[in-house]
Amino acid sequence: MGKNKKKSRQHSDFIKPNRKPGKVLKKTNVTDTTFKTKKIELFHQLEDNSNLPPTAADKHLPRLNVQEICQNLNHFQESVLKRALEALLELNTKSNEVFNENLNRIIPAVGRLLAWDNVCY
Repeated sequence: MGKNKKKSRQHSDFIKPNRKPGKVLKKTNVTDTTFKTKKIELFHQLEDNSNLPPTAADKHLPRLNVQEICQNLNHFQESVLKRALEALLELNTKSNEVFNENLNRIIPAVGRLLAWDNVCY
């Protein structure tokens, strides 16, 4: 019985696959390079927000606290300065009470920019 079991296993490994007439088997060394794609629709990009001023949230930038904003107002790169000024404006419009509480930090940082003639607004 052991011999027959071994032969039936070998037979099942090497069975010729049955095909329907007219069907051709794929070659074993052929790589299938086809792929399917789906259309991506980003609705928020299609909306017209040209009348609204850009904020840090629209640009997917990290929100800065008052201390980080004041540190960035002392930065030498103009892009960082511009981002800090936008964050300061957003802080003033969205949370005016936090802005008023931290005026003792904000006024000296902005005062340095007023004396500096190289900044672009």
